[in-house]
Amino acid sequence: MKEKQIRRKISVDLPSAMKKLKVIINLLMTTKFLETYVSIFRGKGLEFDSYRAYNPDDDASMIDWKASRRTKELLVRKYIEERKLEVFFLIDVSNSMVFGSTEKLKNEYVAELVVALANAVVTAGDKVGYACFNSEVTIKSPPLTGKKQFYSLAKALVNPNTYGGGFDLYNALKFPLRFLKPGGIIFVISDFIGMKDDSWTKPLKWLSVNFDVICLMIRDPRDKMLPRDAGQVLVADPYSHREVLIDSQLIREVYQSYVEKQEKEIARLTLESGVDLIPIYTDRPFVKPVVELFMLRKRRWK
Repeated sequence: MKEKQIRRKISVDLPSAMKKLKVIINLLMTTKFLETYVSIFRGKGLEFDSYRAYNPDDDASMIDWKASRRTKELLVRKYIEERKLEVFFLIDVSNSMVFGSTEKLKNEYVAELVVALANAVVTAGDKVGYACFNSEVTIKSPPLTGKKQFYSLAKALVNPNTYGGGFDLYNALKFPLRFLKPGGIIFVISDFIGMKDDSWTKPLKWLSVNFDVICLMIRDPRDKMLPRDAGQVLVADPYSHREVLIDSQLIREVYQSYVEKQEKEIARLTLESGVDLIPIYTDRPFVKPVVELFMLRKRRWK
């Protein structure tokens, strides 16, 4: 019964969903999203492209003397960036992601965010890989280039059968260590709700040693604050499905204080693990916080 309710809530018409995602991608291109991605996440090295004439502002060490003697003109080598970065999305598709008090459920919001990022990656010529997880890894693909991979990821994310189930962040974070070769970028995308202890930080630290890791904490406003004057509300645990009747006004402040404390603890633990964390709420556009993080990383590396 619960699974049927979950799937009805996120039922998506695939053609119209893809059309909507395309509009979002086009909008991101006008906000210099791709330019920001390319400038922050550098490729693996430089590849020779061609020669050009030397000018006084060039470093003299760039002159190719053999080519210059042949042409009787000072020439310098021109290089292009050899990209082929591997970007991997580790995406929480558990029950708690199938929730929303705004226009979009958390999983719908995540679908748009991931597809937008993936488009930037493949447009830059880099590789995209992904894995969806609940209590186990359910869907996976190694990093590949091209639009076919992009549409494969988008199709998985708008499929209602992708979602539901328990939550095991510890084992999900261990998965890339055996599935990927070191050196790429990993986006861990989750609401980080349902963790019983801080054991998940151990594999997160292992990941940060081998990869550039960024955690995106996606939350609905109701994950942080209960509505005012809602009276008695029946709430259910997304994993155990246990239900309890609460008076939202009586526990509103206690609830908010608890969540704020939890978010600060997650921020502390990710920082200690050498990982960047971006808290993103589904009632706000995701472009601003993501680009702000990119710019922070750029300043940090100067």
